[in-house]
Amino acid sequence: SATARSAAPVQTRAGQETGGIEIKLLPAPILSLSGTVATVPEDAMPTPSVELLNGGERRNLRLDPNKAFIVWRLPPGRYQLIATSIDNQNRDLRSAPAEIRLANTDIKGVRLELSPPRELRGQIQVEGGSALPAKQSHPTLRFQPLGSIQQAGQDAEIDSTGGFQFPGIFPGRYHLLVKGLPENFYVKSARLGQAELLDGVMDLRLIPANAALT
Repeated sequence: SATARSAAPVQTRAGQETGGIEIKLLPAPILSLSGTVATVPEDAMPTPSVELLNGGERRNLRLDPNKAFIVWRLPPGRYQLIATSIDNQNRDLRSAPAEIRLANTDIKGVRLELSPPRELRGQIQVEGGSALPAKQSHPTLRFQPLGSIQQAGQDAEIDSTGGFQFPGIFPGRYHLLVKGLPENFYVKSARLGQAELLDGVMDLRLIPANAALT
């Protein structure tokens, strides 16, 4: 693979010939990415599917009988891998998205662990212990997955006491957004177990049982 790059901007006009254009080619490595889908229930139906995401591009990968996959001839870049399936209770199963950065070497051994959604409860607290000022409409908490996963954001309304509940959220990393806060209020921090909000991102790849998000 090669990338074409002109040495300088070229301007042409009708009826005019332009010569002396220099084209430089830069070699780019062609890489592979491989891994497996783990924790697949025996009653999972259908066979798990794996998607490779790169911006707006989506590509379905083929799994072998051992639930392994490999992708050949990938250019360097940033990718996401996500596995999905359904169990016999008709529950969606999904892996936490694996965030991949291909640079100069192949990446092997990516492990995608399927999991059902998990309930997540929490409480909004105002610094200093005062109550959240009342508004005509309650604020809303949104978890928006990082990357290219579409239509996967989840919202929960915050009640008058500051409490909220997500009936089911998948492991992953999310942008944490609160809409409709009173004027001059903003999200300063968030914590779930040992995980803390960092640059507006909450790491929920591991969701502790019975832990509350504050």
